[in-house]
Amino acid sequence: MQSKSASNRKVIDVSHHQSDRGVVGWAAVKEDSVAEVFIKASEGGSGRDKAFASHLNKWP
Repeated sequence: MQSKSASNRKVIDVSHHQSDRGVVGWAAVKEDSVAEVFIKASEGGSGRDKAFASHLNKWP
């Protein structure tokens, strides 16, 4: 595992699980210097994450 360093990029992942608990706080995510977000789009071959479009459209 890479050592923690101030130069490391912050990356998070989101899916419908976060939306099920409420709205993702995108402003707080941005303020926390998160550089990138992995947004879950699918589950297996036919399942789709129900919050994908919303997360994609709201990520700054």
